[in-house]
Amino acid sequence: MGIFIVVDDLLFKTKIEGIIKSINGSITKNIYGADYIIVDLNHKEAFDTLKKFPEKSLCFCSHLDKEKLDKAKSLGCKNVYPRSLFFDKLRSIIK
Repeated sequence: MGIFIVVDDLLFKTKIEGIIKSINGSITKNIYGADYIIVDLNHKEAFDTLKKFPEKSLCFCSHLDKEKLDKAKSLGCKNVYPRSLFFDKLRSIIK
């Protein structure tokens, strides 16, 4: 299973990579061949990515950024989570 990551924050990226490796997933550099795309809604290309791949995207941001969470949902992304819930659920979502 290949997962593409659209995350700038090194702490979040490292945590995501650790979860992916713990379930024997792999990180891909090819967004078009990815099974999932993990998107930090604070990333500068987050919403451009969501417009192209809403069905593959797993999105997160602070629970205080309700506007971003709602915008991601309006673009067709069904996997939109506040950051704290995202990291709790990520392992089960991508298994």
